[in-house]
Amino acid sequence: MKLNLPKKWIRNLKILDVAFQPIINIHTGKIFAVEALLRNHKEVGFNSIFELFDEVYEDNLLYSFDLKLRKKALKKFITIKGYEDLKLFYNLDNRLLEMPNFKHGNTNKLLKHYGIGKNSICFEISERHEISNILKMQEMLVHYKNEDFCIAIDDFGVGYSGYKLLYDSKPDIIKIDRFFLTDIQKDMKKKVMAKSITRLAIQLGIKVIAEGIENREELLTCRDIGCHFVQGYFIQRPTIETSEILDEYMHIKDVLNSDKRSAQTHYEVESFLEKKTPFSINTDMREVLEYFQKNPQTEIAIIVNSNNEPLGILQENRIEPSEQSHLYGSVLKVRYF
Repeated sequence: MKLNLPKKWIRNLKILDVAFQPIINIHTGKIFAVEALLRNHKEVGFNSIFELFDEVYEDNLLYSFDLKLRKKALKKFITIKGYEDLKLFYNLDNRLLEMPNFKHGNTNKLLKHYGIGKNSICFEISERHEISNILKMQEMLVHYKNEDFCIAIDDFGVGYSGYKLLYDSKPDIIKIDRFFLTDIQKDMKKKVMAKSITRLAIQLGIKVIAEGIENREELLTCRDIGCHFVQGYFIQRPTIETSEILDEYMHIKDVLNSDKRSAQTHYEVESFLEKKTPFSINTDMREVLEYFQKNPQTEIAIIVNSNNEPLGILQENRIEPSEQSHLYGSVLKVRYF
C-alpha cells in the first residue's frame, strides 16, 4: 500500500503544527487527556481547517494525509510530561472510509514505534459530516473498540446522525457541543437539554465532556448537571508548547473549592464512600478469592484494565462455593465478571 503524498502536501505538512488542549476532571481540576488540534492552516493557504481537509478529500489523499498527521501528533504527544497517564484525543474524518487505500493496522504500527499503549488513544468521530455508509462506520468503530481504543463522539447534538450515531457507535465518551453550553447558566432550555443528554449518557455507561467552556458559571453549571470532564478556554487555550500542559489547573481547583455547593456535595458524598482495592483484569482468580476470605465484610472486587480504568465488578455472592476450587486463571476468563 502506497502512502506517498504529492510534493504540495508534503510541503504543507512541514508547515502545519499540532496544538494540544487539556481535558480535565471537572471535580478535581486534574488533567485527564489532551486533544490534538491542527494549526497553521492559514499559512498553507486555507481559511479554515475544514477547507483544508475538503481539498485533501477531493484529491483522494485523505487517508494518506491523515496517517502523516497521526504520526506528527503522536511524536509531539510523547513530549508532554506524564503523557503515559494521559489520553490523546484524535479527530477522525469519517470520510476516511471512502478512500481506496483505507486499511486497518497502520495506527498500531505507529503506536508501537513511539511506545504508546492503545488505551492512551481516543478517536473522536464528529457529527458534522454526514456518514453516507453507516455500516462501514460501524465496522471501523467495532474494530477500534475491539482493539482497545477509546471512542468518542464530538459535537454531540448538532450533527446529522444524533442519537442514531450514539446507538450505533457505542462510544465510551461524548462531547456535548458548545452550542448547548454557551451561557447555560442563563438559559433554562439549554440546561434542561444538556442535563437530559448527560443523564442518558450516564445511564448508558458513557462519560461526558463539556467542551468550549469559557467562564466560571458555565464550569459550575456543567459540573452540577453531571458532566465528568471539561475542556475550553477557561481551562486553557490550545498550545503548541507541550511544556505548558499542566498536571492540574489550580485556578479551576480554586473555583471548585470556593463554590459552597461543591464543598457541601463533596462532604456529603465522601462520608458514604469506602475505598476498595482494584484488581487487574489479568489477576489470578485465586488472589481475588483470597482477598474475599481475608476481608469477609467485602462483597465486591473492582476490576480495572492496564490503564487503571474501571471495567466492572466481581461479586463474591455470585461465585458458587462448590466451584471456587476450580476457578484458576485470570479474572478475564471468569464467567461471573
